[in-house]
Amino acid sequence: QDKKTAHFFDDDGATDDITEDPEDLNLDDYQLLATHLGKAGGLNFGMNAVVMKLFEKGDEPPSESCPMFYGIIDARHSVDQRFWEHVMPAFFFKNERAVVSFQKDIALVQIAHSYLGMTHKTDPLDMRNDFLFTGMAVIRNQCYGMTSCGTGGIWAITRSHDLENYFYGRTMIEDTASSTQAFLNGYKSVYVAPFANKESHDQLMCAVPKIGANYLEALERWDTGAVQCLCAQGLPSRWFWICFPMQLLTFAMIIYPAWTKLGVILDLTSPSDLFDHLGDRDVLVCLVPAAYWLILLIVFVSTALCSPKTTNWLLRFLILLFNHTYPLNSVASVFWVIIPAWICIAGSFPFTFDPIFAICGSLVLRLIEWMIVLKMKGESERVGTSLKEFSIFRSQQMNMVTVPIKLRAVMKGFQTGYADVFGKKDNSFWISFGTAQAVIWVQLWLCSVLLLMVISIVVALVHIFMNMDDPHILVCCLFGMALAIIQFWMMLEPAMAVMKGRSLKLSLRHTEVAVLIAIGLAVVFMSQGERLGIFNSN
Repeated sequence: QDKKTAHFFDDDGATDDITEDPEDLNLDDYQLLATHLGKAGGLNFGMNAVVMKLFEKGDEPPSESCPMFYGIIDARHSVDQRFWEHVMPAFFFKNERAVVSFQKDIALVQIAHSYLGMTHKTDPLDMRNDFLFTGMAVIRNQCYGMTSCGTGGIWAITRSHDLENYFYGRTMIEDTASSTQAFLNGYKSVYVAPFANKESHDQLMCAVPKIGANYLEALERWDTGAVQCLCAQGLPSRWFWICFPMQLLTFAMIIYPAWTKLGVILDLTSPSDLFDHLGDRDVLVCLVPAAYWLILLIVFVSTALCSPKTTNWLLRFLILLFNHTYPLNSVASVFWVIIPAWICIAGSFPFTFDPIFAICGSLVLRLIEWMIVLKMKGESERVGTSLKEFSIFRSQQMNMVTVPIKLRAVMKGFQTGYADVFGKKDNSFWISFGTAQAVIWVQLWLCSVLLLMVISIVVALVHIFMNMDDPHILVCCLFGMALAIIQFWMMLEPAMAVMKGRSLKLSLRHTEVAVLIAIGLAVVFMSQGERLGIFNSN
């Protein structure tokens, strides 16, 4: 209908004009306003209702010259009178003549979350997500790339048509999906950081925290939604197939040279010795990554100097790539859990790295990491917040704790994503209080890892006492023990938190399967260990 004549009808309790038989409805006589379920559908419906009220009152509808600001505050969250005072300036720009104008390309302003009573000591599951809000978000804001976190997101509505699709409703996480949609359409975002050294009740927005089990369920939902976004917005799009191969190529340029005989470079006396010692293939493996990184550095610096807007635009695509693929990175966490056990049980390193270059390379990467962290801390202080070292530790801790959640989310995300893309099945519906399956898997994971680390330390000690005269085994076992102790220390506190007031319940069939798997692995290691290079020092 014509929106100029749109109005609401009072409910008189009469339903005689509505047929009870859906087959008698003529769909051509109706316009479907809500095309999505879940939170996105509710937000879109509410926005449509507000705009219809504007038309009914004769007020000007949302446009670029008359934007409507749509703030999202979830039920557990609350804001105070300072909220709009800190949010609204981000949507406007003041030039050198002090003329203030609305920035049409700013679609979103996101503020930080804070939770009542939560501190580093009382937050073993990192519900505060402090590293994101005081570190990563601050850096993302440098390229106007902070994606929505749902609640605390304020959107600038500059149109009155197609509002039923404003918030992206094909996934469980309408916030990330809607941010992706906005970025791909050329819009940007601004982030408002939390106040430094202020309690949660003194921040712009504070909330009642979820209990541990419900929070883990929420994490699984967010991770599942990320994979759904990958299926709906990444895999069908050209930007993803440009960024993702570039990411894999970058990883390869870092890792692959480590398998070459770099150690012989220390014995070179002339350039001609390079090919004599390494061979053509290994020289190529060393030179190609060096050239790749040089070209990448030149392109980035040139773009940053000549066209900062282009650099910011490219960086926002990298943020989208991370948001869509981060659950897949949990495979790397499994790798780092297995490594200490492998070294301690086998008594040898699983890869033939040159020790000097492995250590030097690791130190170089750590130096770069330290520089990045220092930059993040400096930027945090500049915008009035503070990135604590403990916040970084909590983030690293939870990255290991949530491995089973992310693996489950990957499977569920691809299943439901396939159902959405090919079966047109709605994925937007979710519930706040799940069936506590996530916490059970986390309990199993943490208890298994802690047990594995204890076994690894015991086996390493046995190796050391039985091979006191073998320096190779001594070095390997001591190194493996150090890694196992670090893993145990990092996992212990979250394990105690998720096990508090709970007991790990295993049925007989689960126990039998676990025992059979353990026996099978032991048989394989013992019978095929030498052939696989596990139980020798080569």
